[in-house]
Amino acid sequence: MQFEQNKDARAELFDTIGSVLVKANPNDAIWGVALGLQNPKVFDRQQWQGQNLLGKVLNNAREILAVKYMCEIDHISKAQICKWLNNVV
Repeated sequence: MQFEQNKDARAELFDTIGSVLVKANPNDAIWGVALGLQNPKVFDRQQWQGQNLLGKVLNNAREILAVKYMCEIDHISKAQICKWLNNVV
């Protein structure tokens, strides 16, 4: 897994903690939400027209890696990370 082996990539992934990752592509209803970034519906989950499988995989990987590499996450307090993890599990 790229994020397991690459600390810089893992740091970028951890920078997204607290947000939902989405593949905004109007032509991809499987890996994305079938909406482009310019479409305001992309910011409302109920308006998504695709499965967003890539976003789901990345969100799940981020949760697993956040537990394993919590000591590397320095822009958020450990208490905030635990609170976030409790909300997503």
